[in-house]
Amino acid sequence: MLFSFFGYALLQSLEGHENATAENAPWMITLDAPSYLSFMQHARNRSLRKEVYHAYVTRASSGDLDNTEIIGQILKLRLEKAKLLGYNNYAEVSMATKMATVDKAEGLLEKLSGGCGIKFATVDLELHSKYVPGGSETIYDVDQRVSKRTQVIPPLPEDRFLCSFSHIFAGGYAARYYSYKWAEVLSADAFSAFEDAGLDDKKDSVEIETSTYSNFRERRETTPPSELRVESDDLESTVKPLVANHHHRSTVEKMPSESELEEFFAAAEKEDHKGFSEKYNYDFVKDVPLEGRYEWVRFKP
Repeated sequence: MLFSFFGYALLQSLEGHENATAENAPWMITLDAPSYLSFMQHARNRSLRKEVYHAYVTRASSGDLDNTEIIGQILKLRLEKAKLLGYNNYAEVSMATKMATVDKAEGLLEKLSGGCGIKFATVDLELHSKYVPGGSETIYDVDQRVSKRTQVIPPLPEDRFLCSFSHIFAGGYAARYYSYKWAEVLSADAFSAFEDAGLDDKKDSVEIETSTYSNFRERRETTPPSELRVESDDLESTVKPLVANHHHRSTVEKMPSESELEEFFAAAEKEDHKGFSEKYNYDFVKDVPLEGRYEWVRFKP
């Protein structure tokens, strides 16, 4: 039987089950992503999947570990900070030094609403631009309302995923989650510019205009917020195919050779392999566990 990374569960020593074995169980399924995602993908027992899923979407939402009040305080303090700095909301603070504005970010997410992956970004933006702490609508009301228009299957009424949404409440993505999609659009625009200029013609060079964005950043750093909101409406696309030899633009050299690409990805894969092996004591290339903090055991199919 071959080892498989997704076919493992971390064997834990449970009180009253000191004699548990890899074959006879019981196993502890944690709510950490490697354990949770693997279990949800491969477990055949529907009732157990339901139990684990419910536990996952209600993390940190009850008892002494309930983050609801803390989230309310965070949103309230961020709004107060924005007011003190002369902004209408915290989203404007976040975007003060960026290419985007609240209106433009909302417009982008609205255009992408027919696709997938925008719920988190939309909830994040709503909580930091329109939500009123202590108002008639709770953070969970916002989450449910946004989910109904951005997801095919709405969340459970008791869903409390926000209580563990560390990206925006414990990390650096507050009012910035939209940037995932923003970057994807910019990347697609840039690639389209290269395609329009002719990627196969090695004699021609493609230039990307950078002066507009650079100048805009300088203005945002030295201009009052009230003027920025007016200026930002005039911002045009910063990615254009242009004629070569302009002193404000940087030349993109020819595409790397096949051997150069292979060398680059081989080095990256080797680094990923090393990092994963050191962190999880598991060799995913040879498909075998290593000595370390985790004890990997086989699951019978």
